[in-house]
Amino acid sequence: VYGFLDKYVSTPAAKSIEAKSLMNLNRSREAVAAMEVSWGMYNTGIDRGWIPAISIVDWFVDLKPLFKNGPEEGERMARRLASGKLTSEQQYGLANFYKEYGVQYVDKTIALIDESVNDSRTDTTMRANLLNLKGGYLVEVGKFEESKAVFKQLVEEFDSALVLNNYAYVVGVYMNEPEEGLILAKKAAKKAPRNPSIIDTVSELYQRTGNFVKAAEMLDYLVILDPSNAKAMAKLAILNSEQLKQPERGIIFAERARSISPRLPEVLDALGWSYFQLGREDKAKDYLQRSLREGETMNAYVHLAQVVTERREYDKALDYLRMAQELAEDSYSKDSITALKDDIRSIQVAIPE
Repeated sequence: VYGFLDKYVSTPAAKSIEAKSLMNLNRSREAVAAMEVSWGMYNTGIDRGWIPAISIVDWFVDLKPLFKNGPEEGERMARRLASGKLTSEQQYGLANFYKEYGVQYVDKTIALIDESVNDSRTDTTMRANLLNLKGGYLVEVGKFEESKAVFKQLVEEFDSALVLNNYAYVVGVYMNEPEEGLILAKKAAKKAPRNPSIIDTVSELYQRTGNFVKAAEMLDYLVILDPSNAKAMAKLAILNSEQLKQPERGIIFAERARSISPRLPEVLDALGWSYFQLGREDKAKDYLQRSLREGETMNAYVHLAQVVTERREYDKALDYLRMAQELAEDSYSKDSITALKDDIRSIQVAIPE
């Protein structure tokens, strides 16, 4: 079968897919051989200018299924195929490869990135890509202070609205300094006033500083810029329903979002929470449970906890909040969930189930 397919495998990505298929059939030697061919095809394409040099990162993404027990053998294979020092793009791919194996490889991943960042052969674009990879990865592993330093370095080296936005988000959300983050995000918005991700950051930081009217205004503007952005509509629905005390308006936005993405967890959560604000507890619970069936989110667990608290199901509420806390990514969210837990325990003592 694979001999027949060889005639039609004309791209390096297709050859990598063949390698993964062979691995799934426990034909590991043939899988490794196919990945070696894929490596050659990628580099031929890069050398001849058919594909960009950064395309080699895809090869490393496809390498992981061949080395499920750890990345070391995969690294040895890549270095053997490179026959010398890796290019900055290959080094990026290798760092990303190690990143996928979990936090036990955090030091190795960062070392690979730093080695390439400090290599004189690395051009400006790849340096920015590598630093963005490092900053984002440090956020993933909870090293927020180090991530802040990386994004600050990026801001100082590169005049980019998106880089400044990333820095603002790390400062405002992960470092829990929303006032400072908001100043940075507004500077990014001045550089790129129609960029949806930047407008979303500004809205999030207005919300975290307690200015819910401005947060809603920014989301209104975002929906004008990007009318199909169902997640923005869902956020706007929750803001209107809860903080602005306009649940009817919230339901309008949530229903608009559902017409675009009917199974999106955030949309179903917004519908549930908006109906709860209207006192429609049964409908609220149904939508929130549907949201969690489509995909677990912190907000849906938090909202469902509050719905069942109204029914004096306190132990169930605390279970939902425990799951919400596991999904929380920043200290502000974790602290808010802890405060809600304390409130429910106080009610539980005063009014037993």
